[in-house]
Amino acid sequence: MLTTRPSSFLPRPRTAAVMALALAAALASCGDPLGPDVDRQETPFYYSEDQKIYLTVYPARLTVVPEVEADTGRIRTVLTRRGLSPDSIRPMHVPRHWFVHLPPRTSARRAEDAARWLRLDTGVRFASAAYRRRDLNCPLFLVNRLVARFRPDADPEAIERLNRATGVRNEQVNPSGVRWYEYPPQMAATPLELAAHYHRQPITEWADADRMDSCLRIGVGEATP
Repeated sequence: MLTTRPSSFLPRPRTAAVMALALAAALASCGDPLGPDVDRQETPFYYSEDQKIYLTVYPARLTVVPEVEADTGRIRTVLTRRGLSPDSIRPMHVPRHWFVHLPPRTSARRAEDAARWLRLDTGVRFASAAYRRRDLNCPLFLVNRLVARFRPDADPEAIERLNRATGVRNEQVNPSGVRWYEYPPQMAATPLELAAHYHRQPITEWADADRMDSCLRIGVGEATP
């Protein structure tokens, strides 16, 4: 079950200050479209009302969106040429999303690497490792949606600069002002890292990575801030 609002997806918590032109320049100069200002997470987490909710990697599955709808062959090719052969690839209950089931003894690090290989491939729109909440030990499956609400006094130009610098795309805005975006292509950072980056910005009220959340028994589009 997923964590967002309209058009069959989810929203949640905070927003960002001006991401200057220096970050845009960094984009062009390095392979990571998020630039150096996106903090890496040694331990994965998301924010809930400014509190960090820590996670562990659940290495049994990945969530993936191929560039060409239903092109699961590309997913399999990317992984097998790196020596990791998926057990199966099955559709999720989210349009265009697929579960990639990894071999039983796949390590957490290997699963994270696999998600990154897929994200960096031009034939893949989105890929993420799966996670478990440490306190509840139930799985979370991220989907291709970053959700954010900016502060009422946020400068529209500052929002636009942030979005340009990070490379998010296909913005949608619901009547309550919640915005959601697809993650940028060929993204080296994880979706959790980018969501946390948005959440920490001064112009942001809250931001979150949309997900299927079995801990809360909610699905994309069903959560409220």
